[in-house]
Amino acid sequence: MSCTQITQRPLASDHPSQPSNSYLKKAEKLKDSPQPADLLLAISHAAVQRQRESIQQREKQKSLDRKWKEEHVLKPQMEQKAEKKAETKAKELVAKQFEQELAQWREQRDKSSARNYLSRAEVDEQVHRLVEAVIQGVGMEKRRMEDGTEEPHEIWRSRMIALRQQINNVWNDNDRRILMGVPRYVEGYPVRSRIRPPIFLALRRQKMSGLRGCLQCEVKGLMCSMSVQGRVLGGEVMDRGCRRCEGDGDRCIVDCELIEEVEEEGEWKEKVSHVWDWWDGAPEREEDTDSAEEAVKMWERRRRGARLELVGGVMQWVEVRGFAPPGGDKSDGGDNGVASSTA
Repeated sequence: MSCTQITQRPLASDHPSQPSNSYLKKAEKLKDSPQPADLLLAISHAAVQRQRESIQQREKQKSLDRKWKEEHVLKPQMEQKAEKKAETKAKELVAKQFEQELAQWREQRDKSSARNYLSRAEVDEQVHRLVEAVIQGVGMEKRRMEDGTEEPHEIWRSRMIALRQQINNVWNDNDRRILMGVPRYVEGYPVRSRIRPPIFLALRRQKMSGLRGCLQCEVKGLMCSMSVQGRVLGGEVMDRGCRRCEGDGDRCIVDCELIEEVEEEGEWKEKVSHVWDWWDGAPEREEDTDSAEEAVKMWERRRRGARLELVGGVMQWVEVRGFAPPGGDKSDGGDNGVASSTA
């Protein structure tokens, strides 16, 4: 039996004195790789880049989350608030409109209840109060401003227009009762047809003439134009009766001075007296026609309250103050109301 001896010899490559291929590759990699300082710099740069990308990604995600919340959370809330605000505003407008309508209705109701409530005398008294309030307040004439100038005409005119409107409102609220009342006859004529609204004219500066008003205006208790100076072209005083008497068709009776010479203690002196006479001083045409004395007596009767009334088909002077008060004693059969008769 033969024996084969096998001996193993190390390969040339596996010999410790000769380097292997793996060692050679590692050596080449180490040779080609950068130095330690460059390696740290590259690693740091990569870390910074990765951190930057991470931050950008987080910011992008936050922006997306913000947009989503704004679209799905904030926007519905804002729309809901806007709807509530619009609804509240609409309710306020409806309430305000209703309040205005209610105020107008109440004003119309008060006006309708107050309409036709005052008589003509009460209307005139109310007009007098309105004018007196303006006179006591700022005055009827143009005011003197702080700088010494006169009040502008437009402002003064607006005040007068406002006062005139108030007077017209008083008349318009009570004209039906005045116009539709029971007609009253004065001197045989119904006075309802001559009822007119009060006329308001702004106060203007007028110089007093120094003359006394006519008898008719004194009896009526009204201001007479004879007491102020009326001027025409040329600066001459108008030579005519007062405007009210001319408008009413009456002949103006004025106060005249009567100068007479009388003897007192052996000396002749002038005595001045005042008498009522026609404004033009025309002589009396007849004793019973157009007599100044008779006219004065008639107006003096009116001053005492007497009026010409149609009584039993005859025009008679009636003393209004002679009537008995309502509910008095009716046993007296005398006719206290009739003072005299012109028949």
